Amino acid sequence: MMEPLQGEGGIVSPDAAFLQGVRELCDKHNALLIFDEVQTGNGRTGTFYAYQQTGVTPDILSTAKSLGGGFPIGAMLTTEKLAAHMKVGVHGSTYGGNPLACAVAEAVVNEISKPEVLAGVKEREAGSVKGWKR
Repeated sequence: MMEPLQGEGGIVSPDAAFLQGVRELCDKHNALLIFDEVQTGNGRTGTFYAYQQTGVTPDILSTAKSLGGGFPIGAMLTTEKLAAHMKVGVHGSTYGGNPLACAVAEAVVNEISKPEVLAGVKEREAGSVKGWKR
């Protein structure tokens, strides 16, 4: 489990070869690669998730905070292959199944997903964050 772009302790961007190496090690040892995008997800880096700029796809991704636009919600995203093994009762959640939180998150996702919103983030990032490689 790792952040594809470290948020705590400064913005630390991992080397692309490092991320690819982690992916390969997980594949070799039949381990899941989990990305924590609680801080970096939901459009905060100019793509919906930071991993989308790395060329490495996680097996599981955790997201929260900005997903609810200030309303408490968290989510775990996974691949279709892993999702096939998740039946009712396999995965629990503190806020799971909250209809209001889900409606809020849907509105947030719809707004953040607009190309002009993500382009605006990239434009602002270009002038403020150095070292994050696309």
